[in-house]
Amino acid sequence: MKDYLSTFKNKAFRKHLAIYLLSFTGKDFYSTMLPTFIICCIYGVKADFPWTLQALSIFGIVVTLIAAKLMITHGPKFLFSLSYITIILTMVGYFATWALHIQNPLWILITISVFYQAGRAILEFTPWNVFPFIPDVDRMMTRESRAGIYASVMTFF
Repeated sequence: MKDYLSTFKNKAFRKHLAIYLLSFTGKDFYSTMLPTFIICCIYGVKADFPWTLQALSIFGIVVTLIAAKLMITHGPKFLFSLSYITIILTMVGYFATWALHIQNPLWILITISVFYQAGRAILEFTPWNVFPFIPDVDRMMTRESRAGIYASVMTFF
């Protein structure tokens, strides 16, 4: 328990864990609730259509490959910003689709959802590619190899 708590002395890990938890919690809530609400409650279309929009996550595979290149050339801060901006713009897009009372919004919602899935893929890719560097920071602080403890704490949370 002492080792687990000692990981929180590492400011980089605390910041990383906060970004990870808040981002993933928000993303999961948004992914589940908003499309279902928009489509079933507002538009009244078939109840399986939200899951069709979620199936567009297949685009995330290609986006992850692009994100790997961007991680090398631009770094994680750029990727986090890109993912957050993309997800916020898609939220605005969903709202605008509703606010404009578009009669047949299927293709608009599919387009917005493709962009959402791209932002989501980048958001999921980034923390897991930053994480391996956190134990290196700890090693400089403690002169011990404690990568397993950090992996345990992150997985637990």
